[in-house]
Amino acid sequence: MDDHFVQISARLSALEAERDITETINRYSHAIDYGLADEWLACFTVDGAIEVRSTATRSAGDESGPPPVTHVGRFAGREQLLEFIHAQSRPPAAWHKHVVSQTRIQLDGESATATSYLIRVDESAGKLRLYSMGRYIDTLVRSIDGRWRIAERIVDLELVSPAPDAPHRGGPSLP
Repeated sequence: MDDHFVQISARLSALEAERDITETINRYSHAIDYGLADEWLACFTVDGAIEVRSTATRSAGDESGPPPVTHVGRFAGREQLLEFIHAQSRPPAAWHKHVVSQTRIQLDGESATATSYLIRVDESAGKLRLYSMGRYIDTLVRSIDGRWRIAERIVDLELVSPAPDAPHRGGPSLP
């Protein structure tokens, strides 16, 4: 086989993998924002996990107040992931958007790491406000069906500013 063809084929495979990983990351955000539990769960491997960490020390604009209330923890496996997604607010009770950008992907065969910037914008009393910002640090694998899925997502929060009247279902909240 021509060496040039092999190089082009490898580059095309890498571009397709990056596109498919980006699609998984985007699918996650759309699904969590609208409470689409099955679609959200399909973004993860069977033993997938999400871990919420907070490096935030104060709520936005409050340098003297207590650390922000965050739901920090690890949720692994189908049962815990389902509990996690079912505890999230969703329309029409609450409107929010997970805005993900500047994703950097490192491929390593059938696995990859991706780091993305994250901001969450919420509607509160008819106004938009920044709820949180930070990074997603993902480990992904290509499943047997060819889809890239999240094996582990670390939500590294750098700022959390929940509104006192924000609707919440009582479980973990993904900033």
